[in-house]
Amino acid sequence: MTFKIRSVGEHFSLDSLAVAKITNYPFEKRDYKPFAQARLCLSDRKRLIVRMWAFEVSPKADVTQPCEDMMKEDSFLCFQLGMKKNYLSVCANAAGVLYAELVHADGTRTPLDSSLFSQSPFTGEDLQGEYWGMQFSVDVNYVNEWLDGDLCKEPLHGNLYKACFDPKHRHIGALFEPHRATIYDPEAFGDFEITDY
Repeated sequence: MTFKIRSVGEHFSLDSLAVAKITNYPFEKRDYKPFAQARLCLSDRKRLIVRMWAFEVSPKADVTQPCEDMMKEDSFLCFQLGMKKNYLSVCANAAGVLYAELVHADGTRTPLDSSLFSQSPFTGEDLQGEYWGMQFSVDVNYVNEWLDGDLCKEPLHGNLYKACFDPKHRHIGALFEPHRATIYDPEAFGDFEITDY
């Protein structure tokens, strides 16, 4: 399956974009599978914009500063995108904390400056229930530099996750079915495609 990332002009509505649904929870033995979604786009081919949200009441969100501990302790949403060898991983918790890192082909990770990302955490409630989420954007030039390619020309792959690794709240769900109970699994990546439709 290929998920299309729409290329849009300067004035657009995120609500009009296709929704990526995080529904694959292959390791969840209980019935705790928070419904999560995302919308992705490229604005004027200058900024990558991602909005992710999860329907989850009282999510665990103890980490208040960007750090790797967030993915060990808290409930979080995660967007991953790669071109060649490296991939970008951007995760956010319900406290509005965003942590970004570059994951190298050998599995080592380099933290990225989270101030390079415009961030807007949000919460709300609708007919499906209470939700929390994060919208972020980043300059395409940074993405191209980190991934050593051209976002608008290279084949793209990645995944979207909803997870928590705290033993009391443990779960991991993804857009493309994960093969292992970790978010660091490029073998579970599916294809993304930039489209102008």
